[in-house]
Amino acid sequence: LPQLLNLLQENLSSNKLDAPNDVSIKFYKGVINARKIYEETFKADEVRAFARIGKEESLWTDNAVVFNKAFKANKQLKMWEIIHGDIATEISEHVYTNTDRYFFKLLPKQLKLNSSEDIIIYDGKVAIMNFRSGGTSILLQSIDFYNNLKELFDFIWNLLSDPESIKKDPNNKHKIIIDTTKN
Repeated sequence: LPQLLNLLQENLSSNKLDAPNDVSIKFYKGVINARKIYEETFKADEVRAFARIGKEESLWTDNAVVFNKAFKANKQLKMWEIIHGDIATEISEHVYTNTDRYFFKLLPKQLKLNSSEDIIIYDGKVAIMNFRSGGTSILLQSIDFYNNLKELFDFIWNLLSDPESIKKDPNNKHKIIIDTTKN
């Protein structure tokens, strides 16, 4: 896959995106570069993401603090996440309760998306995040691809129901647990 994407990149006439069909593809290796992509997304007005939450390493030691700072720094930021993964029922209380500009829904448990940590849709770009174990993340800038994926995300969002029940985790005051028995 990286060789194919390199070949596509080499054949592009320009990295400057003047026309709707122009495309830019960039590769980022490891956690530090993945953080840079996330930090860029926090500057956008609207962010949509398919986010996998798992027990593996996280990008920051406290994702909730990072998210909270992002929402305080960017008063225009609105974020919609469709969450999946083995601990998708635990969402940071800081993100969920400290802003009315963060929204989430859960994928049904039987639907498994295991190909990447996150797929982030923002500002004419799509980031495919694979930061665990030094993985390679891909940042694809394409207005057409962005618009199509944004439409698909919104369609899926509208099909999903809201979480039925939210309660605090008695073992961790910074987490909430979502009852997904009806998903």
